[in-house]
Amino acid sequence: MKINPKILFFAFVIFLGALVLEKNLHLLSQKTLASYAEEILAKCSKESFTPNCYDREIPKLMKYISMEEAFAVTKLVQEKDQKYLFCHVLAHEIADIETKKDPDKWMDVAARCPVTMCNNGCPHGAIIQKFQSDVLSDAQIASALPDLKNVCEPRGKWNPTEVERSMCYHSIGHINMYISGAIIDKSIDLCKQIAIKEDGRNYYQTCVQGVFMIIYQGIEPDDFALVADIKPTKEKVPEFCSKYKETEYFACLAEAWPFFADEIRRPEGLVKFCSFTNDWYGQKWCYGTGLSLLSLELLNVVENAGVEKVRDFCRALPVSHRAECF
Repeated sequence: MKINPKILFFAFVIFLGALVLEKNLHLLSQKTLASYAEEILAKCSKESFTPNCYDREIPKLMKYISMEEAFAVTKLVQEKDQKYLFCHVLAHEIADIETKKDPDKWMDVAARCPVTMCNNGCPHGAIIQKFQSDVLSDAQIASALPDLKNVCEPRGKWNPTEVERSMCYHSIGHINMYISGAIIDKSIDLCKQIAIKEDGRNYYQTCVQGVFMIIYQGIEPDDFALVADIKPTKEKVPEFCSKYKETEYFACLAEAWPFFADEIRRPEGLVKFCSFTNDWYGQKWCYGTGLSLLSLELLNVVENAGVEKVRDFCRALPVSHRAECF
């Protein structure tokens, strides 16, 4: 059958038009995201502490754009405002909004979260939104266990790195506190069931850190309400943690760092904070926690006061932890 040349010509024109339209739509999408970022930067520039404004304004965009696009806008804002490095709270809120659309797809939302961005606040938010509204009965917990055991594992197109998987099990520690009604021992036991794998992999430490972190480092009002009756005062932290052993004991004390934030900014304060044990592993954990918290501040010291200040800080630590500091 002979094809009319005019038909071929018009088909070709339509094909080219489709390509141009697709390219223009892509450029329009990119321009729109950049425009959203510029609008938020302009609006928040009027506030004394811009990160709080970003946390409030970016989630509002999800009326018009996808979860992935909201994170793209976040990245654009971060590129323009170097003070906005900590976006964990924002990621919680973005995932919370997305999960509310269909709570049964919370595992899919967690898998769609951007890799390591915002200190993995996004998968935290997806998991928390699924379970936070109710304390679960023992029967409900038993029913949820298969999902909780598998949510951090590869499935479909999601193939998490070890860092992603570890942070996911950390968020499970938060979840355990919610579904147990802030019963610490029950939450720890759930970490043993969920985070210790039959093939020998073990994410128990990071899960237990999540259990104690929510006690000392709440993010949302629900977090504060959850632990209101069990959170110790600064003076009571040693007594509060003394009932635990080894991994649980180290997590309980190390995650209490917000009480001692001012002290650990000085070498002697960090040494004192980590003197709760002579166990090498426990001390390494504690110094690692303190130094990771100080890393951004130390980098700012390098920029503003030179390397010497950081060198002095690290040399003031015990010899066994100086290399870790550097």
